[in-house]
Amino acid sequence: MACSPYILTRDYIGIYFDEITGPIGDTIGGITAPIVGLIGAILVYYALKEQIKANEIIQKQFRSQKRDESKQIKINHI
Repeated sequence: MACSPYILTRDYIGIYFDEITGPIGDTIGGITAPIVGLIGAILVYYALKEQIKANEIIQKQFRSQKRDESKQIKINHI
């Protein structure tokens, strides 16, 4: 993937990139960048939301484990 800009801008594929095609790329980038940014922000929101749910589940497991350990300590003490 890192070499694709080099490959796609070579003259032998039939497309000549010069100062005429520059504004076309700027236009495409200007249109797609906000869309991609918005999609990225939405995905980050959902990822953080799921992370909060996962953290709550882990906290419940810790509380349950702590209760079980304290019960076991009481049983062993008796």
